[in-house]
Amino acid sequence: MRYIGRYKPTFKFWLGPKLFVVVTQPRDIEIVLNQCPEKPQHYKYFCDIFGNGLITLPVNQWKKHRKLIGPTFNQQILNSFVSTFGHYSNILVEKLKGTVGKGCVDLYPIFSQCTLDIVCDTTMGTKVNAMDEGSQYMLWISRREKVQLSVNNEGVPQGKIFLDYLLKLTDQDGKWSDEETIEESRTIIVAGSDATAQTLCYVLMMLAMHQDIQNKVYDEIISILKDDRSPTLADLQEMTYLERFIKESLRLFPAASVIGRFVTNDVALDF
Repeated sequence: MRYIGRYKPTFKFWLGPKLFVVVTQPRDIEIVLNQCPEKPQHYKYFCDIFGNGLITLPVNQWKKHRKLIGPTFNQQILNSFVSTFGHYSNILVEKLKGTVGKGCVDLYPIFSQCTLDIVCDTTMGTKVNAMDEGSQYMLWISRREKVQLSVNNEGVPQGKIFLDYLLKLTDQDGKWSDEETIEESRTIIVAGSDATAQTLCYVLMMLAMHQDIQNKVYDEIISILKDDRSPTLADLQEMTYLERFIKESLRLFPAASVIGRFVTNDVALDF
């Protein structure tokens, strides 16, 4: 990131025999992403972490997966999970109370446990109780078989929408394989829990650094939630100042600050 600040907007460097060109201007990034959909070869090294899913797949497979999986993440489905978000948020608040008065605290492990609970419950229909048992991603790996319990004796999924959808695809001839279901589930769990936990940490850091904005966020929440209850979807839609603050935090600290693409044709940047 220091090199980007020093040499932006565009510069190149060699990593062994590989030439990398770094672009930082929004218009140039748009051009590259639109004209160069193929991912670079070094993405294959992320497969052990994220699985061989949407993040790491070559573009020809990515298009197929993106088209099939996309409908499972529409706004209506996400809205249906608000009560689940509230349930785990309440557990998180109780866990955070135990850190009061203990000086500097690394919040990432706590947040990653919370987001792992939420992702597994909402997408897999599986309760891993990461916040109760102090485990994180490895707990999911050790309990991978537990996902199979979300299918009853008749083979009808009883879990949540993402896993339901993948299981239905698996039953359709030639459209989807068990291996693809496993890899995409792994990608969603790791990427979803880790990226959200990072964002939560950055948001709280920015609130701590800007006390005046923290007070405005607090006043907005208190004015909407006048009693001690979890927020509803309607409540969240009223929290416009908080939404702006979160979006600004994401602009400053994006979950994926660097994206790689492999150039297969000449690309003219907007110098």
